[in-house]
Amino acid sequence: MQNISSNFKKYYLKQIDKLFWFKKPKIILTKKNDNNYNWFPDGKINVYYNFITSNLNKNTQKTSIITINQK
Repeated sequence: MQNISSNFKKYYLKQIDKLFWFKKPKIILTKKNDNNYNWFPDGKINVYYNFITSNLNKNTQKTSIITINQK
């Protein structure tokens, strides 16, 4: 039986290839002191490019981004 942590890492390492990165991450997840987590902390990505620009030429009516203000 494989280690769950190993499966977790393999899964998310495959998922990073689905996006355009300026710098591909090597670290998947880090835990901060306040019990929050940072996903792909060493990666650099342009959210606008990945979710808006890459879909401009597709004829679709799907929502690209939904944001929630948690203040």
